[in-house]
Amino acid sequence: MSARGSARQAAVRWAIDIVGRDDVVYLDTETTGLGPDAEIVDIAVVDQAGRVLLNSLVQPRNPIPAAATRVHGITNKMVMNAPEWPEIYQELARIIQDYPTLIIYNAAYDRRLISQTCRRYGISVPRADWQCAMLNYAAYRGEWNARYGNYRWHKLEKAAIETGAPMPPTHRALDDAQACRHVVLSMAGAATARPASTVRVPARPAAPPAVAPATSGVRAAQPSRATAAAAEPVVTIRELQSNSTDAESVEVERIEVKPTDVSDTPAAAPPRQREWYQHWWLWLIIVLLPIPWIDWIAIPLLIYYLPFTANTRAIIGATTGVIVIFGFIATALGI
Repeated sequence: MSARGSARQAAVRWAIDIVGRDDVVYLDTETTGLGPDAEIVDIAVVDQAGRVLLNSLVQPRNPIPAAATRVHGITNKMVMNAPEWPEIYQELARIIQDYPTLIIYNAAYDRRLISQTCRRYGISVPRADWQCAMLNYAAYRGEWNARYGNYRWHKLEKAAIETGAPMPPTHRALDDAQACRHVVLSMAGAATARPASTVRVPARPAAPPAVAPATSGVRAAQPSRATAAAAEPVVTIRELQSNSTDAESVEVERIEVKPTDVSDTPAAAPPRQREWYQHWWLWLIIVLLPIPWIDWIAIPLLIYYLPFTANTRAIIGATTGVIVIFGFIATALGI
C-alpha cells in the first residue's frame, strides 16, 4: 500500500476510534487576534450527538480589533455584558473532567489561545487530551505538500463543504464546533443523519438547560458519565463499517486504536522525496553550462531547483536578472 493510502487509513482508524468513545467533545473558539496577547471572545463545546454543552461569548480585557470583528462578526457591544474568562473556565473545567478528550480543528491554535488566556488571569491551563481534526483530515485527503514536508492543511470551511457539513456564513464557535464534529463523523464513515442513540454519549437531564444572558449564549449543566454508562448504547467499528460508503474505511479491521495527541505529531509517515542531487537532468544542465547561451536557461533553472530558501532564491534571481540585462546592453553597444 502507498504512503498516501496508509495515511488515509490511519486517519479513518483515528476517526472511528474517536466516534466510538464516550469521553470526547468537540471544541472551538473565536479570538481577538492571532498574537501572544490575543484573548478568547467566543467558545463552544458539543458532545458526540451534537448537543451543546457550552456556548458563550467571553468579555476580554482589551477591546476587540476591527480586523477580528470582520472575521467572526463579534463586536465589543456584544461582549459588554458577557462573563469573563474565569467564570467560563469553571464551566469548561467541569466539562473536561467528564470529557477529557478535546477534538479541535487546528488544535494547536485553540490550545495556545486557551493557555495564554488562562495565564492572563493567573489560572492553570486545563489538562486534557488535545487532538487535532485538521491534521487527520489532511492525511485523509492525502494531498502532499512538498514545500513543508507534510500533508496539505485544509480550512474548516473547505473540509465542511467536502464532507457535506452545514456551514453557516457566520464564523462563530458553535458553528465551527458542529462542523468539526461532522467532518470527523464523515471520516469515520458514519451517516450524517444517524440518530443520536447510535453514538455512545452520556444521558442528559430531562429538565431544560440553564440559559445564560443573551450575550453569553447557552451553558448546559453537566451530568456525570458514570451514572449513565450502563444504559449507553455503544457504536462499534463493525456498525460504522456497515454504514460506510467509503471503500477504504470498510477495509479497516476491528482493532484497538490508542489515542494520540496529533497536534504535536504528524498524522502519518510522509512519502519519500527525491533530493535535489538525485535528478539526472540537473547534472546534465551543469555539464552543458560551458556551452554558449545554455547558461541563459540553465542558471534560472538551477536557482529554482537547488535547495535555497525563498529569500536566497529571490536575491540570486534579482542579481542574475540585473547581470543578464547589463549583458544585453553591453552586447548591443558593442562593449
